[in-house]
Amino acid sequence: QYMYGYKKDYPLNSLWGFEYAGVFHDIDEVTENFTSKSYVNDVSVAADDQASHHKLVGRAKYIDQDHDGALSTDDLVYLGNADPIVFGGLQNTFNLYGFKLGVYLAYSLGGKIYNYSELLMSGGKYTNQYAYMTDAWHPVRNPESDIPRAGIGKANVPSSFQVHDASYLRLKTVNF
Repeated sequence: QYMYGYKKDYPLNSLWGFEYAGVFHDIDEVTENFTSKSYVNDVSVAADDQASHHKLVGRAKYIDQDHDGALSTDDLVYLGNADPIVFGGLQNTFNLYGFKLGVYLAYSLGGKIYNYSELLMSGGKYTNQYAYMTDAWHPVRNPESDIPRAGIGKANVPSSFQVHDASYLRLKTVNF
């Protein structure tokens, strides 16, 4: 419900979400965040419960825009517009030595796309994974990664992590 919204002075198809900031790499980073309140997560953990801090290690973190220590609608930021700046196509037929070659190219420049399926990227053993998940955070194999650890269930919220550039140039048809 956060991703698409209408707000004065923003385009109609604005994308909204939380600003992704990587993952909590270790317990020290989690503990330090309870005083700095720079980042938030969708998992509730008590500041004085050191044992539960381990739940956050390897999980996604988001910029706490209002520094209140809680993930709320006040932390939402504008992530771009779903509408392209310009789109269209180019078509031409070339006549060479008695042969005809027809080409049609379609293009779209600008605009963002929200990949909803990435919300479930760490959905556990019953969901498919994206290829980049092989580079996900792991305490031994990849402790410096900024991709949330695999297998933690639906633990992500709509954020800049799932928003991508929607520009393309596509060869639609070729006739010879």
